[in-house]
Amino acid sequence: MRKELVFLADVLALAWIEKPSNTNSVIGGNAEFICNFSGASLATWNGPSGTLFVNNASMSTDTRFSIMEHFNLFIRNVKEQDQGEYTCTVQNLLPVGKGYLNVYSK
Repeated sequence: MRKELVFLADVLALAWIEKPSNTNSVIGGNAEFICNFSGASLATWNGPSGTLFVNNASMSTDTRFSIMEHFNLFIRNVKEQDQGEYTCTVQNLLPVGKGYLNVYSK
């Protein structure tokens, strides 16, 4: 019984390993936001157009957005309208991780 309680505490121990930060991309390029945390929890990515992912399930019909290693957000073929704030929210872990995507023309 004691081992089970220790394991449960380890799984629930949430901490940021690396939060998103501001990034730049040219139109047609790629962008990636880091969202690396320890522990198991509900995590969401939100962008300028709304909710993009809940855990690994896509909430968007835009296939240019994908989840990579850990819970990193990858944007392929960046468009001007992708510019804005992207937020990685991990349940029970504060503060939320935020990064801003600046988009430039080639």
